[in-house]
Amino acid sequence: MRRLSIFLLVTGIVCLRSSDAEAGVFSQAKTYDTGTTVLRWMPLSGKFIAVTGAGVVFEDKTIATGQPDMIRILNDNFFGLLSHNGGSIGFRWFDENGVQIGRLEERWPGEIALPRFMIDPADRHLISADILNRLRIYDQDGGIVRESQIFPEYRYHDENIMYTIFNSGDRFILAGLTQVYPNPHGSPGYETTLKYSDLNGETRFDLHFDGWQINAMESRSDGGMHALSLYRYDPAGDSFLFKSLIIDSKGNITGELPVRFKNLKFCGDKYILLISRDMIRIYDLTTGRITGSLAATGSGRIMMTAAYLPGNNLFLAEEGALGQDDREWNYTQVALLLFDPAGGIVDTMNLDDILVYHPAMQYEPDRRLLFVGHSRGWVTFNLNP
Repeated sequence: MRRLSIFLLVTGIVCLRSSDAEAGVFSQAKTYDTGTTVLRWMPLSGKFIAVTGAGVVFEDKTIATGQPDMIRILNDNFFGLLSHNGGSIGFRWFDENGVQIGRLEERWPGEIALPRFMIDPADRHLISADILNRLRIYDQDGGIVRESQIFPEYRYHDENIMYTIFNSGDRFILAGLTQVYPNPHGSPGYETTLKYSDLNGETRFDLHFDGWQINAMESRSDGGMHALSLYRYDPAGDSFLFKSLIIDSKGNITGELPVRFKNLKFCGDKYILLISRDMIRIYDLTTGRITGSLAATGSGRIMMTAAYLPGNNLFLAEEGALGQDDREWNYTQVALLLFDPAGGIVDTMNLDDILVYHPAMQYEPDRRLLFVGHSRGWVTFNLNP
């Protein structure tokens, strides 16, 4: 296994601290010091979204002044800026070239959780789902095209949890809901529902998990496969129980694992990466088994994100040491780990001198280009596995 280290210098020169740097997997590294916090690389346009002290920058163009409350990545090539001011919200959404598509202004109660925004690339309409059980579709002027209920049997509680994902492949929405049922004489009850339906409300499947709470979920972009992470408290053992479910397009549970994940990556039709705080498990969809796992390389280190190299049957993980400054949580001592389906490390690259607030790693297989964003810009590598 080769181990490389990289330092980002003020001059923009990258120094590889290894005698075999040119022969390694990570080669021809470049660094771009933009003085901005990079949030995402947009692969279709080859540009990036970043936050500066003055506002939001897309490549070299300022698209918003001031600081938005949130930047929402709608999918690989669309993003939005959310502002929340007391009893109202504003949302602007943009295409892969940083051109504004539409704008929404709406009254919003301060005590209600902010809606989840998605986009339908087919007509570029904005989709929102909220804890009040409303699914809304907006046109580019912010007008409501359609409004419906997400779950037919719903009772609002301020501790209810809802996740939604829009699949552009089949234009269906995966919605996961944990409803809380208060119990004045003891612990509250929980029920989780997973529903897959189109924008007209036609349901393909509807699954129920009594006593379980939703932790995370993910869906493959073509709608062919889904994953759900659940947990529940076991009073007998005074501990939490976990399970992760793999679900096909018809709602059949094809795999069940006694683990949880905070994030998940579908890797083509073959693998799923189950990413927890300090470990990545590799799940083979064809065999229904975990082929291996990759643990964080030291105490206090966190698995930040991961990517798939389809042509080489390899994976990439970005890990770092979790810290905090007067701004927010961050990662230091960042490293890239190249690993195989058994969890064996093939190569590593240390990014010793960067600070990351929002993990922004992306691999473009056509160009074999790896992009890593950090607090002052971004770095690219040509990969030669």
